[in-house]
Amino acid sequence: MTQIHNSQNNSNQENNNQQNEILDFAVIGAGIAGLTFANTMNSLGFQIAVFEKSRGTGGRMSSKRVNNSQHHPMAFDLGCASFFGESKSFKEQLDHWHQLGILAPWLKDEQDRDHYVATSRNSSLTRFLSKDLMCHFSTKIDSIRPYDGCWQIDCVNGSGINCVYARNIILATPAPQTLDLLPEDIGIELKNQLASVILAPQWVLAIEIDDEYVDLADLSFPNSEVIHSISIESSKPTREHQESTKILQIQATAQWSDNNIDADKAFVERKLLIALEQITGETVVALNSHLHRWLYSTVSRGLESQSGYLWDTSLSKNNGLGLIGDYFETQHFGIEASWHSAIALADYLSNVKGNQPFMRADQND
Repeated sequence: MTQIHNSQNNSNQENNNQQNEILDFAVIGAGIAGLTFANTMNSLGFQIAVFEKSRGTGGRMSSKRVNNSQHHPMAFDLGCASFFGESKSFKEQLDHWHQLGILAPWLKDEQDRDHYVATSRNSSLTRFLSKDLMCHFSTKIDSIRPYDGCWQIDCVNGSGINCVYARNIILATPAPQTLDLLPEDIGIELKNQLASVILAPQWVLAIEIDDEYVDLADLSFPNSEVIHSISIESSKPTREHQESTKILQIQATAQWSDNNIDADKAFVERKLLIALEQITGETVVALNSHLHRWLYSTVSRGLESQSGYLWDTSLSKNNGLGLIGDYFETQHFGIEASWHSAIALADYLSNVKGNQPFMRADQND
């Protein structure tokens, strides 16, 4: 059987090693959760491939560079502005990435928490996590279903529909997208659980303005019905920007975003700029701008979970289906919740002894 044909990948492995293999794990989603899980299991010798519908890694760690013909390029983080650790283990992980030069400390907040950003841009962290993995970008998963003792994953990319085969599948996507991917044979109880998850949308606006305007802290959370947070992107360490300008990332509140989720982009940008002017008391002239809509941004209602993941073998004891992400209700939030969810499932699977689905492919063949 052929693993996949004609897809983009950033693997350091030779293409001929990709053929005629059944993966140990197919991971859907190249955000923090998916890449953390894939990295952990890859380090244990399992055969892993990651599939992502976007052109690159990131999820809500995405960054963007906008080239405007009338102005110089503007680079900014598109998702989370920064991240910090609440748990001892995640703080240690952040410190490890810092020691490797992948992260840089940015600021301390009012609760004395150290906020980190990735060097160059936040997507640098997910690119680092993916560097030793076989990743297939611009690849949409059309369906997954049991087939001949394993899972068959039908992928759609620039070359058409391709089939991938794996012993186990990990869905590291937002709950609504995970629900759409589940095969019909999966129980109604699980689908009802996923359907109960509520993820709030969010509009995010990045603007470039003259440096002399807008006197704000590097990261602020104004008392506004429209704006949730404002970060000065150009204040982040190792970030590219013009000396005479500053770049702001403006995140709208969940409620306002939800109320205006289908609004015209020009309307949304105008309302966010008006709200910014009300906060600063200054007229704001954007030299450059970019607006992005996240349909699934923050968790409003998640799944109660002691473990922080779901592992299902109801279809076959030899073919597991794992769900990971920040929508599992634990004491963690956001990027940290995604990381914990992935680590928890990887730890569980790596500690299972003498069970066929968790043996590496080279042990089974």
